[in-house]
Amino acid sequence: MKRTAAVLGCAVVVLTAAVAGSAEAADWTITPITNNDYNDTEPRVSDSYVVWQGFVGENDAEVMFHDIDAGGITQVTDNAWQDYEPRASGSHVVWYGYQPGKIYAWLVGGPLAHTPISDSAYDNNMPRIASPYVVWQGRTGSSGNYEYDLFVYNLDTEELVHLDLNSSGNLFPNISGSTVVYQTGAAGATDVYLYDASEGGPPVLLAAAAKYPKVSGAHAIWQGLGGNEVFLYDISDGTPGLAPKLTDSAASAAAPQIAGSRVVWESDAYEIIVYDIASDDDPMQITDNTGTNAYPQISESLVAWRWRSGADYAVFAYVFDDPQAQPEQLAPVNAKPQVSGSSVVWGASDGQHGQIYLAEALPLNQPPVADAGEDQTAHPGDEVTLDGSGSSDPDEHYSLTYAWEIMEKPDGSAADLSDPTSVSPSFTVDEIGDYRVCLVVTDAEGLASAPDEVLVSTFNAPPVAEAGDDQSVLLIGSTVQLDGTQSYDDDGDDIAYAWTIITKPEDSQAVLSDATSPTPTFVADVHGDYVIELTVSDPWDPSSPDQVTVSFANVKPVAVAGGSQAVLVGETVTLDASGSSDANDDPLTFRWSLTTKPEGSAAELSDPEAIQTSFFADAPGTYVVSLVANDGFQDSDPDNVTIEAVTVLDAIVEELMVAVETINGLDPGDFKNRNNAKTLVNKINAALKKIEKGDYDKAIKKLEKDVLAKMDGCANSGAPDKNDWLRTCEAQEAVYPSVAQAIELLGDLVP
Repeated sequence: MKRTAAVLGCAVVVLTAAVAGSAEAADWTITPITNNDYNDTEPRVSDSYVVWQGFVGENDAEVMFHDIDAGGITQVTDNAWQDYEPRASGSHVVWYGYQPGKIYAWLVGGPLAHTPISDSAYDNNMPRIASPYVVWQGRTGSSGNYEYDLFVYNLDTEELVHLDLNSSGNLFPNISGSTVVYQTGAAGATDVYLYDASEGGPPVLLAAAAKYPKVSGAHAIWQGLGGNEVFLYDISDGTPGLAPKLTDSAASAAAPQIAGSRVVWESDAYEIIVYDIASDDDPMQITDNTGTNAYPQISESLVAWRWRSGADYAVFAYVFDDPQAQPEQLAPVNAKPQVSGSSVVWGASDGQHGQIYLAEALPLNQPPVADAGEDQTAHPGDEVTLDGSGSSDPDEHYSLTYAWEIMEKPDGSAADLSDPTSVSPSFTVDEIGDYRVCLVVTDAEGLASAPDEVLVSTFNAPPVAEAGDDQSVLLIGSTVQLDGTQSYDDDGDDIAYAWTIITKPEDSQAVLSDATSPTPTFVADVHGDYVIELTVSDPWDPSSPDQVTVSFANVKPVAVAGGSQAVLVGETVTLDASGSSDANDDPLTFRWSLTTKPEGSAAELSDPEAIQTSFFADAPGTYVVSLVANDGFQDSDPDNVTIEAVTVLDAIVEELMVAVETINGLDPGDFKNRNNAKTLVNKINAALKKIEKGDYDKAIKKLEKDVLAKMDGCANSGAPDKNDWLRTCEAQEAVYPSVAQAIELLGDLVP
């Protein structure tokens, strides 16, 4: 699991890596779109289209169009009347013809012959478009007695909806998606309504005593009639009539606009204020200069406005996601800019000739992304290789440079990175504990990433002490040979031996020949019991102690029920106690018990007192059989064997059953420890359970880690390695292929 570092050290790395450079303010390209004798004015931009009205004659305003990507200018209209207020959205341009008072639409790239989409009984104007919907206001009546109605047109279906809410006037429509907002009522007593063009139905009252509504996505804004407060309304889950104020009623606000999650307005001090709906921050003032800032326009990327000080004017812009954001002057002109995305347009006119300009904010250099790789586990002594190759730069400002640092390591560790500036440095784990390593990458422009952290955790399995079976002594003065060679370490670490005589008969002078030898001896010099304890240790942890008893009295026997097994349902399971033993060589009797069987099974042992017995595995599941041996004086400790019966009759189970049979058939001397055979079969049985449940991926991991890793030295390097439980290549070659084949077949079942 990757983490973003929160520790102080990673912050230090960031500062170090960022010395080469830091984020810069946005750069702009400013291009004149027009260069002619027309008086080009009122530009609007939408995505990659710019539209404006160009006066080709003294009273002849035509609609002009420019594709930012393709270039070129298209004169969309050529009429005897004036065409005003062009707007673009999607693949359409709309406008209104002044003399006939009609609304027109043009499909970009289509024929330039235009048919009005409006009702000819009205004097229509103020078209707004969010393709495929167009909304406008239509006027009837005469001066002093006008009535304004609202119209919504679907460019795809050519359906026209007439919203005649009242007789006093429906004005200033605004649209986003299919949501239309507008004000209705007489001057000084207006309300704000909402209409959903896709759903239809009656308009909904959003707020009384409100004016100048705007909408973007799921939010609408408007101003109050009294103090010009700005109100924000959540269309998705709001309640009509309820909307929080964004401004203090004591402070007048002007010209509020909304785009995406941000709202902008002009304060009564002529400063530009921005509020981010998605954050809990207060509204932010982005200007602080002499003069007045007015007419803000906003997109999801930036805000632009007109600045004035005396006779001086300028167009300014502010880029939101710029880490070094400051208001930037784009042009010293008297113009009201319009925006869309990262584009700003304005017209610069001397009254006779006006040109349209386009400013585009170049993409900001975004910080690269550091990827320190996945967390790892390692054993002391292992060399860990880190991997920063997943780091990237969204701007593709390559090549990246790397700065790694070990921020935390265990006490006493001397671990150090081989090359902190490499994409994949390494270090050697030398102590138990966690190692936290931080990575910062820097792009070719000198901008550093946020840090990423990788955790390297250590593991160590304590070794297992095996002091050997209890022994009997017949003659005083006998030399007793102890045997701890069955002790082992799962991690393959070297182990040290520590023997101690815990108890011995009174007056005995017995001492161990070498308490650190795996096979020390002592002389049983007095009749009685001797208890000797063995502890083994790897370089990091000691084992739990194991004891062996040496006695002149009877020693209880050792029951051996045989190895664990895996069988198919319907097979007969044979159990064999012939491996049981008695230190006094007393004859043994046996008691077998079927302690666990699957639900619904009627299995019974054929002869519970025989040295060999059997049962019929009649149901899938786990069977546990317990064996107790008796030498005529004492019972042994019970020895249990597990048999797993499965119903899966495929090659995977067959291969694993072959592996189980082979393991059980190997000589005990082939194993590092005599319990290894049973443990390996139990691990395979655990994998078989996962296969039965369909957990093929988990079964693969179980087999690879717990089984194959204990017998792969010869396959990998030609000789057994320290982690192998099978001591000879001959034994490994007998089992390894079956397990490896089962893993390969399982891989075909994993999606």
